[in-house]
Amino acid sequence: MMRRRLIEGLSVDIEKEKRFNEAFTTVLGLPLTRTLHVLTSDVESSRQLTSTFQESHKDAQCDFSFLVLKAAWDLQPERPSTLAPFLAVHQNAFEKMYRNRYRQRKFVWIPNSSYAEVTGSCFSRKFIFVVSASQMALLLRFNERTTYSAYALRHEGQSITEDTTISLNEGFSSEDDRIDLWKKWKGVLPRSASRGGKRTQEADRLLLVEAAIVKIAKSRGRVAHGELLAEVVDRTRRILEPDTSLFKQATEKLIEREFIRRAEGDDAYVYIP
Repeated sequence: MMRRRLIEGLSVDIEKEKRFNEAFTTVLGLPLTRTLHVLTSDVESSRQLTSTFQESHKDAQCDFSFLVLKAAWDLQPERPSTLAPFLAVHQNAFEKMYRNRYRQRKFVWIPNSSYAEVTGSCFSRKFIFVVSASQMALLLRFNERTTYSAYALRHEGQSITEDTTISLNEGFSSEDDRIDLWKKWKGVLPRSASRGGKRTQEADRLLLVEAAIVKIAKSRGRVAHGELLAEVVDRTRRILEPDTSLFKQATEKLIEREFIRRAEGDDAYVYIP
């Protein structure tokens, strides 16, 4: 969830992500949270690289940023994608800067794990389309003309027949000002960044409480309900407000997954090895 949140720009504040990682480290220990530190570190270093690059390319035709991510992100290579010409120029320039700075490192581009915002001003009102790199390249072709044959566009990866003609629908309309085509293309239901961020934060809060419960129960073997609740609150108070409903939800899920069980005839929990 953190990987997706950071890549898709749903994280509200990288400093809050770092504090969350520190809380996890307190609960679980560094070996189990090392990956989380790598993720936030990569995002911070990528922002610095982007800032350095933008300083020397102030004449760019768009706002852009790059993410340089290590193997911990577990991203899969993609088939080659067609980039918009102006974007390919900046990609090549960034690659040259990066290779000059880190000569021993190897990297591959994963453009369709990124997204872009394209503004459409040819309709009855202005729309913003959130698209993948290849989708952006296709849409920007319609700045040159409004109709193309399938033959002219087939290198964009479209599954269409030779006699198909594709035209810009200038009568397009929608109740939304922002149209998310990227998540639809990836097979994910679209949702606003604010809702997505809130849901993933709630899931991370629950995971933190679960981790604290498991660690305490494992070290004790058997622990009373009130004692467990008090210690979980104490361990997570730096990042979480005391929340008995979250504690109850976490214990129920851990019982379902057989990490712990309720002690017979006593208000306590027993760790299941």
